[in-house]
Amino acid sequence: MDKKDLYKEINRHLNSIDDSLKTLLWVQSAQLLINRKNMKKLSDTTSRMMSQLGSLSLNDDNSINDKNEVPDNALWNGNDD
Repeated sequence: MDKKDLYKEINRHLNSIDDSLKTLLWVQSAQLLINRKNMKKLSDTTSRMMSQLGSLSLNDDNSINDKNEVPDNALWNGNDD
C-alpha cells in the first residue's frame, strides 16, 4: 500500500469516527432537551400540588382541633390470650 492509499484509508476512518461523534452529539442533545422538558413538567406539577395543598390546609377550619383519637376497643395488645 503506497502513501496515497494509506492516506485515503486513514481519512476514510477519520470521517467514519467524525460521523459517529456527530451522531452521538445529536442523541445527547435530544436527550438533554427531553430531560429539560420533563424537569419543567415535574417542577410545574410539584408547584401546582404544593399550591393546592396549601389552599387545602387553609380551607380546613378544623385543622387546629384535629386529633387522631383511636377508640380503646380498636387497639390490640399483643399479650392478650
